[in-house]
Amino acid sequence: MLAAGLVIPRWAQTLLLMGAVMLLVSAWTWPRITHPRLRRRIGSTIVAGWLGAAVAMVLSIELGPIVMVLVVSVVGVVLAVMDSLRWRAVALPAQGEASGSFTFEGSAHAIGAATRVPGTDRAAAVWTARQGRRRWSSTGRFELRDDERKVLVERAHADVRGDAWVLTGGLARDAAAELDGADTTRPITIRWIPEGDRVFVVGGVTLQDDPEAPSFRDPGRIRVFSGPVIVSAGFHRLAVRDARRRLVLAGVLAVCASGIGLGSALT
Repeated sequence: MLAAGLVIPRWAQTLLLMGAVMLLVSAWTWPRITHPRLRRRIGSTIVAGWLGAAVAMVLSIELGPIVMVLVVSVVGVVLAVMDSLRWRAVALPAQGEASGSFTFEGSAHAIGAATRVPGTDRAAAVWTARQGRRRWSSTGRFELRDDERKVLVERAHADVRGDAWVLTGGLARDAAAELDGADTTRPITIRWIPEGDRVFVVGGVTLQDDPEAPSFRDPGRIRVFSGPVIVSAGFHRLAVRDARRRLVLAGVLAVCASGIGLGSALT
């Protein structure tokens, strides 16, 4: 869009660019999809993308591509900074009272028997379900373990990140039957962490008595992540790296748009 702002008439800038992008995406994606249900889902996404392109065209013609790119990139910088702050944490200390924001990496495990994802036969350490404004989740705590120690995570306030699984049709009806107050005619969005998957948790930590300690006279102490904690699959350092990469890219785009806009105004 920045290049188009210099060489293409304004009335055709966004129409050509956004149309070309959406056409390429559609041409690349559609022939590779064979499953009919997936075709319906991807088709709705492609249609939404075309509608978004049409809205962007109208806005770009009114504002100009350079201004539009600058606005979008500045919003991207703000969102990238907020995302980076969410991941800010230090490694869990070896001992002593913990205060501040900490991170711990390990494999996720349910305490006791693994819980089952509603409507399926899949075992999970933790799951969350959403339908409109209604939300459900597995109850109690789950734990993360590494080679030397473990931590507990309070499920009530944990924000589970990762790809969403949208249940439709028979799966949605089966899941709704297990969720109190769910509508059996609407899709249900589920996020879940399979039993034993590699995950990390970021948030505040408290020390509590370990219920598995051998004696009440000398109870063990265990760290419990509670409050608004984030649980996500993978490694913490990769999440931090991706957040910084998004910040750099959005910042570079904002600087380029500002420079081109200033140069255009001076000439």
